[in-house]
Amino acid sequence: MRSLSGLLLTQVALYPLFSLSLPTPNPLPGLLTIPLQRQVQQGLLFLSFEQTSPSPAAGPDGTYNAAVANQQVQVVTAVQTGNGQTFPGMLVDTGSAFLWMNAGQTKYAPGPHSHSTNYTFAVGYGAGSATGVVYQDQVTIGSATVSEQYIGAATNVTAFHELVNFDGILGLGRDIGNNGSIQGLQVTPTFVDSLYNEGRISERTVGIYLAPFGENGTQTNAGELTFGGVDKSKFEGELVWAPQMQNDRHWAVQIDGVAYGSQGLQNGTSQAIVDTGTLPILLPFDAFFGLHNLINASIMDTGPLAGWLSVPPEIDLQPLTFTIGGSDFPLPPEAYLIPESLYEHFNVTGPERPTWFASGGFGNAALGQKFLEMFYSVYDSDEDRIGFAPLVGSGSM
Repeated sequence: MRSLSGLLLTQVALYPLFSLSLPTPNPLPGLLTIPLQRQVQQGLLFLSFEQTSPSPAAGPDGTYNAAVANQQVQVVTAVQTGNGQTFPGMLVDTGSAFLWMNAGQTKYAPGPHSHSTNYTFAVGYGAGSATGVVYQDQVTIGSATVSEQYIGAATNVTAFHELVNFDGILGLGRDIGNNGSIQGLQVTPTFVDSLYNEGRISERTVGIYLAPFGENGTQTNAGELTFGGVDKSKFEGELVWAPQMQNDRHWAVQIDGVAYGSQGLQNGTSQAIVDTGTLPILLPFDAFFGLHNLINASIMDTGPLAGWLSVPPEIDLQPLTFTIGGSDFPLPPEAYLIPESLYEHFNVTGPERPTWFASGGFGNAALGQKFLEMFYSVYDSDEDRIGFAPLVGSGSM
């Protein structure tokens, strides 16, 4: 794994929650910088997981649907393609692997670098779906340009009701995740693959740093998205590598244990997707209800956080620790409690304290943004592995 020098570096500017204006990138000598932003959305986001066995909450197709967010914080970037069109609200998503646009007001039009493929695409997510036509085109994100990228120009977009100023999705997941997304083709190169294939980066890796939001719901420090390596200045110690779960199309790792303080909560192991497109942390079923029973917590049954865990005000909370790749990754209470400054936005009146925890179903979990705000993460397609390390100053591990 290379250090910062010579990498394709993307600065992720994390701005106040309700800011919609694009930031001005801070230039870094010799590096390519891409401005991103975070923005808060209203509505419910539904995630769907494959079940190893049906549960009472599973749908007729055997999947578990968890309503996980009323306040969905998006990480977005601007993508330029076609006849000079810019799509500013492209969701940066490690949970999917296809690049498509046309969900917003800006519409794709072929330009001088566009090539019609006569293919169509269809992609589905828990929050919505999109279908349309496929082009090969030049794509520019900040100062990073690839000349031949498969893209989808959507002609029909359904749902995604919780997202505003939303133009489409930049999928940074495993390439196998787009297998069959283009009708008549199997796996096609992601944007990261294209950067590598065209010689822009020497490793098919993505390093992601998301700085935590402050108590008042704002963020002034920048985060970074690094293509081709890692930024060692953003984490402490060495990366802990966990092998990619081979039977999962998503970036996913095995969770060997979940513990509250010294009390284990998980029976056996579970499988967790690692997803920048998901805000909270979804615990495996046994850990979720084990924590619920251990601290006499409650499950919110009304309002925008229905199904989320809430803890009594008198409890002196302990860290919740995930064991991954032979190492422990603890979350202190302040990392998993929703700040009081957001109570009004979530229609929380107290006295109980809501958390960022919901249930992912039997044997399934999701390490979303609230986990990734504590740990630097690296997605290595060459070695088929995911790395984690505590952020500088986080006090974890």
